[in-house]
Amino acid sequence: MSIEIQNIVRADPSVTVSVLMEMIKQQYGYMVKYRRVWQAKRKALVVVFGDWDKSYNKLPYWLSAVVHYNPGTRVDWFLLPSDVPGTTIFGRVFWAFGPAIEGFKYCRPLIQIDGTHLYGKYKGKMLTALSIDANGHIFPLAFAIVEGENASSWSWFLYALRQYVTDRDGICLISDRHRGILSVINNEEIGWSEPRAFHRYCLRHVANNFNNKYKSKQLKDLVFRADIDLQKWTQSHDNGYRYGWMTSKAAECMNGVFKGARMLPMTSLVRLTFYRTILYFERRRAEISEAVDRGEVYTEYAMKKLKKMGNTGFCTFSDIH
Repeated sequence: MSIEIQNIVRADPSVTVSVLMEMIKQQYGYMVKYRRVWQAKRKALVVVFGDWDKSYNKLPYWLSAVVHYNPGTRVDWFLLPSDVPGTTIFGRVFWAFGPAIEGFKYCRPLIQIDGTHLYGKYKGKMLTALSIDANGHIFPLAFAIVEGENASSWSWFLYALRQYVTDRDGICLISDRHRGILSVINNEEIGWSEPRAFHRYCLRHVANNFNNKYKSKQLKDLVFRADIDLQKWTQSHDNGYRYGWMTSKAAECMNGVFKGARMLPMTSLVRLTFYRTILYFERRRAEISEAVDRGEVYTEYAMKKLKKMGNTGFCTFSDIH
């Protein structure tokens, strides 16, 4: 049974204990207590992906290898002092793969950021940044593991984005209204204040926060009169910086892609982001290569936009005397 659980965990680290319990019941005909299955899953994770504590020591070596064999990859560490001479304590780590940094030069100047929980032995948050490519697809940019979402961690992450990923001006940065982000976004030293960048809010988060606070249906219908700068969350007052992207849903979708990674030991987590990003880019490369071979000049996303505009257009004929 342990081998079967290991195989399931290897294929999907996020598999729930309830699913494993049901599998055992169907195959072996008896019900195992939740606690025992939980322990079995935890042991399987260690066998397949390594020990949580030892994983922290392996991570610097693994990332060094990635930097060496993938030119342009950037890694930054935030280490804490230790009482033990010659040792440091892990605080945070930021990483961005070389091909992503290079590819962003050809994406629209738009970045979405978000944070999501880690569910392994040690808690924390994974911060992510992504853009949108010419075909309207998610374009992973950078990741970080931090102790939580606060002013210090967001300041550190946003500064690393400027230092290692892009120094382009005029970027639209879309996020939720987390206090940590709002408290540092206008700090000129970080590099995301206007006119270097234009911070915009995720419309869905604005609406959700309003609806959670005010239960009255009448008030919910007035959400679009919320006392928030219209330039921050409406397309009509946006000056075009959003490129039509009203939410940070793409960033949340990417968090879903890496859902299984969030309960893994540290090195396995980072390794999974590496290989899934490779797979993602390879699939996109194959799609575009096939389109080029067919003689297509514009992306599928662009052609749909042009066709839609063409269908809604009209002609006016005038007689000239």
